[in-house]
Amino acid sequence: MVQLWIVFRTLILALINVLALVGNFLVCFTLYRRQFLLTPSNKLVFSLTCSNLAFSTFVLPFAVASSFLQKWPLGSLWCSVAGYFSLTIFSSSMFTLSAISYDRYCAIVHPLKYPSRITSYRATFIIILCWLVSGSCSLPPLFGTWSSYEFTIAKLSCLPAWSSNHGFSMFWVTKL
Repeated sequence: MVQLWIVFRTLILALINVLALVGNFLVCFTLYRRQFLLTPSNKLVFSLTCSNLAFSTFVLPFAVASSFLQKWPLGSLWCSVAGYFSLTIFSSSMFTLSAISYDRYCAIVHPLKYPSRITSYRATFIIILCWLVSGSCSLPPLFGTWSSYEFTIAKLSCLPAWSSNHGFSMFWVTKL
C-alpha cells in the first residue's frame, strides 16, 4: 500500500510538472510573440509566469525524482544549489505577487494617476528589483552563513534548515 501511494504521488507530481511547463511556456511564448500585450501590468504577470516556468524546470523535476526515490538523489552540493534556486524562485514569486497587488491597487483606487505612476520603465525596474532581492537574500545558506540547505522529505526538496538558525527565519519573516 505504501509503494502504491509513492507511485501515485510521483505520477501526480510528474503530471503537474508537465502541465506547468506547457502552460507557462505558452504564456511566455504568447507574450514574447505579441509585444503589444506587454503592458506594465502584463510585464509583472510575465515575470510571475517566468518564475513559475523556472520552478517547473529547476525545482519540480527534482521533487518528482525525490518522491520516487524517497531521498535526495544528487548529493549535498546540488542540494544547496537546488535549495538556492527554490528559495529564490519562491521569494521572487511572492514579491512579484505583491507588486501585482500594488499595481492593481493603483489602477483601481487612482485610475487617473495610474498611467503616470506605473510606467513600463517602473514595472521593469520593480521586476529586476524583485529578482535581485530574492537572489541576494537566498545566498546566506548557500555559503553556510546563518543556515544551510537540507533535504526535507516532507517537502520533497532541499530548503533552508529553518529550525537550525532562528536569525535567518526571522530575517525572512521581517523581509516578507
